[in-house]
Amino acid sequence: LVPVNLLIFRRLIPRHRARVVAAPPPHLPLIVRYLAADYLGSLFQLASVTVLPLLVAARLGLEQAAFFYAAWVVASAFELVLANLGTSLLVEGASDELRIRSLTGSVARLACASVIPILAATALFAPQILAVLGHGYAAQGTVLLRLVCLGMVFRAAVVLHITVARVQRRIRAVLFTQMTLCLGVLGLSFTLVPTVGNAGVGIAYAVTQGTVAVALTGVQLVTKLRRGF
Repeated sequence: LVPVNLLIFRRLIPRHRARVVAAPPPHLPLIVRYLAADYLGSLFQLASVTVLPLLVAARLGLEQAAFFYAAWVVASAFELVLANLGTSLLVEGASDELRIRSLTGSVARLACASVIPILAATALFAPQILAVLGHGYAAQGTVLLRLVCLGMVFRAAVVLHITVARVQRRIRAVLFTQMTLCLGVLGLSFTLVPTVGNAGVGIAYAVTQGTVAVALTGVQLVTKLRRGF
């Protein structure tokens, strides 16, 4: 920690401040509106992650909830990685909004080079990973983990879209996207879990993230085409 912090505060931060021209601070009413909408959106995001174990426990029982939670914890680690990539993009984009396109491309390439291969390896070796906890965990959680890994690929695209919208202060779009993700994942999970089991959550997650990612990409392409004409 000591050498890393010395590097950050002695060299990297001063170099960054010398290179980037800080934008003027926004007015207080804009900050209040931004934080209020962003906080509400964050509650939807938190609910889509933390309510699922409770939903599985209520619909399938505590034993199945244990099998689900083991796979969900492994998959949720990737959510933290993507969130950190989004935070880095947000900070850099907010300080230099004109470079948001090139910064987004850099983060996308980083995600493809680091996160996607690990997701593929996790999906491939899902039975062996979960078998560390016991045979039952591997038998009950492999399909779920693989489906969530698939959903995380689309989640990476969604995180990039949400972060760019935050930088551009399109906070209503952020709120609507997070609300749609939450209701989609929870609603589909509630419907599928009784008949499909734990894998129903994986289906709900992959379908919701994939649908939203495709929709956001389509809207972005249409907007670019309209500006081109």
